This record gives sequence, structure tokens and C-alpha cells, in this order.
Amino acid sequence: MKGHVYRTFILPLIMIVMPSLCWAWSGKVVYVADGDTFDVERDGKKVRVRLYGVDTPESTQAFGQNAIAFTSSQIMGKVVDVQKIETAIAESWGLSLLVIWP
Repeated sequence: MKGHVYRTFILPLIMIVMPSLCWAWSGKVVYVADGDTFDVERDGKKVRVRLYGVDTPESTQAFGQNAIAFTSSQIMGKVVDVQKIETAIAESWGLSLLVIWP
């Protein structure tokens, strides 16, 4: 029974999770530009990142300062694990779209 559970659930889960972890890296959030864009320090350099699938007001728009305050309260100064998502739009903006795990 144990072998069946391992082959059915555990092994597929490992096969799905492990490749994504290989492309992940960790860094400390050092600056929040707006609710969905911030800087993460990686190897002594700041990397500007934007949250994948999140859209908040810009800092000068209505509720923009609220978005900054909320994002800051959740991640500022914390070490997060990040995974880059490749998109042509992000590359044209010079940003990295990331999924983060605090």
C-alpha cells in the first residue's frame, strides 16, 4: 500500500515541484515602488521585479499609496523566494515578472 501511495501521489508531486524550484532564487525586498513592483536584493544587486498576475494602481493614481502601504507591510525587509516568468511584455519593459513565496 505504501508503495502505491508513493508512486501515485508523492513521486508525481516531486516531479512537478522540483523543476520549478530549480529556477527559483531568494532575495531580500529592499524597496517597494508601487503595489505590484519592488526591488529584491540578489547577490548584492537590486533586481526590479513585478508580481505576476497582480495589477495595482500606480503610486500617483487613486489608492496608489494604499497599494504601496499594503505591499510594504507584507514583504518589505523580508527574504522571499522568487521564480521568474518569461514573457515578451516584461522583457520590453525591462522587468522580471515573478511568483514569490514569502
